[in-house]
Amino acid sequence: MSRTLAMGVALMGVLAGAHGQAQQKAEPRVPAPVIVPQRIQLTDDLLDRLIFRQQSSAEARDRLNAQLAIRIKSIDGICQLTDAQKHKLRLAGRGDIKRFFDRYESAKLKFHAINNNQEQPVVIVPPEVGALRNAFNDPFQENSLLYKTLPNTLTSEQRSTYEAATRGRSPSWEKLKTLRK
Repeated sequence: MSRTLAMGVALMGVLAGAHGQAQQKAEPRVPAPVIVPQRIQLTDDLLDRLIFRQQSSAEARDRLNAQLAIRIKSIDGICQLTDAQKHKLRLAGRGDIKRFFDRYESAKLKFHAINNNQEQPVVIVPPEVGALRNAFNDPFQENSLLYKTLPNTLTSEQRSTYEAATRGRSPSWEKLKTLRK
C-alpha cells in the first residue's frame, strides 16, 4: 500500500507540473515596464533659484544695488563723505555688481553647455554656482572694488575715524592700509 501511495503522489506531482506549464503557455508573460527617468527642463529660472534662491536675476540685481546703497550710507554715517567720494564708491560698487553678473552669465553658459547633453541622466551644477551663491550674500568683501577703492577715497582724517569705528570687524583695516600703498 505504501508503494501504491508513493506512486500516486509522484503521479500527482507530474500532473501538477504539466498543468502549471500549460498555464504558463496559455498566459504569456508581460515584461516589466521600463522606467525612463525624466530629464529636468533646464531653464534660466532653475539656475536663478540655485544662485539667488527664490529671486529672479532682476530682483537679485535690485537687492545688490540696495546693499550697495546701504553700505555707502553706513560709510557716510561714519566718515561724512562728500558727494564726490560717494560717487566714487558708488562707481566701484557698480563695478562689483557688474563683475558678479558677468560671472553669473559665464556660469549660465557653462550650466547649459554641460546639461544640454540629452544622454546624460542627471543635471550637473558647475562649481561656480556655489561660489556665486556665497558672493551674492555679500559682494562687497575684501576682493571687491568697493573695498579696494575705500582707502584711496577717504581723507586721512576719515580713514582714522573709519578705522576706529570698524576696528575688530571684517574687513581688516590693516589690509586696507596695505592696498593704499
